[in-house]
Amino acid sequence: MSKKSDVIDKNNHLKLQYDDIKFKAQSTILDSYISVNNTKFTGPIVKKYNKKSLSYVEPDTDDKLIQFSGFFVLGWMFVFFVIAKSFLQFYMMNKSDSQYFWENSTIWTFMLDNLPYVAFVDLLMYLSMFLCYPIIKRLKSNKSDRWLNKVKYLATGFEFTFFFSWMAIVYNLFPHNWITRIFLFLHSIVFLMKIHSYCFYNGFMSERLRDLVEAEKKLKDSPDDDELKTIIEYSKRELDNQKDESQNLKFPDNITLKNFFTFTTFPVVVYQIKYPRNERIRWSYVFEKIVAIFGIIFVMINIAEVFMYPTAVSLIDLNKSNESHKLLKLALLLTELIPSFITMYVIVWYLIWDAILNCIAELTRFADREFYADWWNSVTWDDFSKYWNVTVHKFLLRHVFHAFKNIKHKNTNKPKFSTFTSMFLTFFISSIFHEFAMFMMFKKKRYYIFVLQMAQIPLTYIHYKLFKNYPILANIYFWFSICVGPSLVCSLYLAY
Repeated sequence: MSKKSDVIDKNNHLKLQYDDIKFKAQSTILDSYISVNNTKFTGPIVKKYNKKSLSYVEPDTDDKLIQFSGFFVLGWMFVFFVIAKSFLQFYMMNKSDSQYFWENSTIWTFMLDNLPYVAFVDLLMYLSMFLCYPIIKRLKSNKSDRWLNKVKYLATGFEFTFFFSWMAIVYNLFPHNWITRIFLFLHSIVFLMKIHSYCFYNGFMSERLRDLVEAEKKLKDSPDDDELKTIIEYSKRELDNQKDESQNLKFPDNITLKNFFTFTTFPVVVYQIKYPRNERIRWSYVFEKIVAIFGIIFVMINIAEVFMYPTAVSLIDLNKSNESHKLLKLALLLTELIPSFITMYVIVWYLIWDAILNCIAELTRFADREFYADWWNSVTWDDFSKYWNVTVHKFLLRHVFHAFKNIKHKNTNKPKFSTFTSMFLTFFISSIFHEFAMFMMFKKKRYYIFVLQMAQIPLTYIHYKLFKNYPILANIYFWFSICVGPSLVCSLYLAY
């Protein structure tokens, strides 16, 4: 059973462990911004600097921005004509009476190669997630099974087995198709996070329920025991805080196959009993997002084929050459790659975090659409890591950062890891998975992205110190890093 010192903070207040993340009904920033009912831009980074300095963002800034919306249309019109030109050029170069023109496209070939087979493998991967359910069901059906004693190790073992098994399967099934490998690998990471969150959330709640039952039983013999009263109050607060009153659902009644299936369909990787839901599906909105998904994929393929693939081939050839000016040529190829790569970087972000996730959210009536925030206004790497991918950030916050912070020494009961150490370990684990992704894509172990990812920690400090009072310069430095960083990583993996 937990101790009083485990559940109170230094101010003698109850410390709820799973009160760290809140879900609420809200739309994504881009949808909010173009909505007739909500034209005010309210990104968290802009809010932060509004509070710091009223002179940084004038009160009527939003109204001024609306007057420049035509430039937004012009920007997309420019992209349209660039893509149309590149597509027509590719068509004229590859048209043939005997075959479809896209059969000469390397990227199209990769994308369309064995699609039914890829979908089948992805379905098997999804179904294999459900093997974690019998493990967690033991907490409900078998009262003698404790999370801390046995079930936790079964769940952790399953997670490792799931991840490395599917990594090996995907690597060996698709040795020549890097697009399929990276897609299935990243999808397996999503499934892994869902498995971990589902298991550890229910495991934590099972311990709170057990503490409550044991403390109430002991309190009958010791009615004046303050420690028991604190444990009871804490356990009740933790359990009640997670209860879904709208469906009269609480732990452990949530441990059902239907509930787990519903969670797997939501565009979120943090499990909870209650989520905000919409009352109906807006089919016109779904259609809009589906059109966006296929339109963006078409744009991505053209950018990759016309602008990125020739440079990538040159980088691979550079790897095989022994030229004396190899570094100089690498720099030249990097400058060729940056414009198309940053375009692809932003388009892929929009495809996943706005088009796809919003489409899934609408189909499942999931109401919290905060999949990202105004990361483009970032003035530190800390801002970027939080707001580029809010969905994964919430997972790392609860199940990695706070998990490390809540580990305590057995003798002193003091935190084993400081805030900085917990943050460092979070970045370390994230960097390892990024390196795994590069290995699956390039089939090379080079650790370039691992080093650059870990470099964000000192860069955040330096960035803050240099540009603390100069947010515009900080944002310029941020965008320079975003433009150069990913392109440099790709170039290094291809050329060395």
